[in-house]
Amino acid sequence: MSVLTPLAATSAATVSEVECRLERYFDEHEARAMALGGRYVALWGAMRRSARGGKKLRPALVVETFAALRGEGTEALPAAAVDVAAAFELLHTAFLLHDDVLDGDTMRRGRANLIGELAADAERSGVDAERARAWGEASAILAGDLLIHGAHRLIDDAELPDRLLTTVRAVFDDAVFRTAAGEQSDMAFSCSIATPGLSGVLAMTEDKTAHYSFGDPLRVGALLAGASDDLVSLLGEFGRAVGVAFQLRDDVLGTFGDERALGKSVASDRRNGKVTVLTVMPDGAMDARDTATGHGDPRDLAERLIAGNRDAALRLAADSIVPDRLRAVLEHCVDRATERRS
Repeated sequence: MSVLTPLAATSAATVSEVECRLERYFDEHEARAMALGGRYVALWGAMRRSARGGKKLRPALVVETFAALRGEGTEALPAAAVDVAAAFELLHTAFLLHDDVLDGDTMRRGRANLIGELAADAERSGVDAERARAWGEASAILAGDLLIHGAHRLIDDAELPDRLLTTVRAVFDDAVFRTAAGEQSDMAFSCSIATPGLSGVLAMTEDKTAHYSFGDPLRVGALLAGASDDLVSLLGEFGRAVGVAFQLRDDVLGTFGDERALGKSVASDRRNGKVTVLTVMPDGAMDARDTATGHGDPRDLAERLIAGNRDAALRLAADSIVPDRLRAVLEHCVDRATERRS
């Protein structure tokens, strides 16, 4: 079992409850799948492996925000908070599975992803490479669909007061809705359906990554703790800024990073024609809003944008309505998002 990495000094015992909940989720569904055949059981096993590892950033944000505002980080988390945090990880895993299909990738986190794993199994059983790849990709689409549904079920079944449950559902629903819009914009740029400018790439980044990865987990953690509307709103803005910085750092690492540390090929984005701040500049595809940032080296531009979003996030974290315990979590989150190397 992987270890859920805390964002601050909150007890590891509390965050590990989310990992245990994820394992129980897959135990339950693998057992249920047994009545429907071995291939379906194998799919659920591959889904479990897809959910293991990684940074577990999104559930950690839910847990640490909730614990910081509640002020009782050493006690066990309420089951509802664990379920909601686990739902964000299932959603993230679903998006990664669908992303791998769209990008044609067979590796993730330094090993075969679900597509690569099931395609290799099919080839070993005598299926030709093309059909084996199609099998792996079809399985990944189904797996992603199942996990999006499963994430919603975890939210729906969480034992929350009706009004709070309705609000959390709305945030989670918007996370799915906006991320899909960002993914479509990403594909539109890659497929030359739309001509990107810098502002368009940044808007795509915000929709595809920042909301579901940072803003929404932070907001939900605060909602579960009974935070004020003003603080919930501030956390959404903080998440937008740090989430954009996080993705820009990912873009830089995806071009210049160490493949061994990243666990994936740095050529993948180039192969798929992915548009980032590092590729949009040489095209000269800048709209009127973009010209204010000025021209220059694409990597330097990316670093300046990272720094600007980092500073914006830190200013929000310093606001007087942010409790000290939560401020420490947010400041550490900024450091992790912008200074990472993998």
